[in-house]
Amino acid sequence: MKLQKELGLKAALLELERIYVVVEAELRSKSTLTDQLLPMVERYGALEGSVRGMVALVRSERHESVDDEQLDAVEKDIGEMLLQLGLQGQDDEYLAGRGALETAQVSMSKVLQGVAFYTRGLQLMGQDVQLFGSMLARATLQGYTLRPQETKIL
Repeated sequence: MKLQKELGLKAALLELERIYVVVEAELRSKSTLTDQLLPMVERYGALEGSVRGMVALVRSERHESVDDEQLDAVEKDIGEMLLQLGLQGQDDEYLAGRGALETAQVSMSKVLQGVAFYTRGLQLMGQDVQLFGSMLARATLQGYTLRPQETKIL
């Protein structure tokens, strides 16, 4: 649980940094969107203060003081800000906190499926090599004449 909170907060800080860079660039570019960005700047400040407070609690080894619901709300708000800025599509999954754990589980599942696929492929190839060896041994050592179907298989 401690590691999960730490990862969630680190991911939140990284996403806030992305948001900061984009908002700052927009404000410096003398964009006509400045009036629309001002509420986002205020929201960013509140989110950053909240995240920094939770980080301070974690650094002082008071993980239990970090409220899971508050962390979830911060992650959701960051995801919404990313959508508003066009940094994340609606179908993209926000990978902070519990999302990172779920992503790791999905990745591990895909790895296991890939290993099973290659294992089955090696088994089939082994069976083919065994069949080839037995047919070749029968033809060369026993003088057996292979039928057309057997020669086609080889």
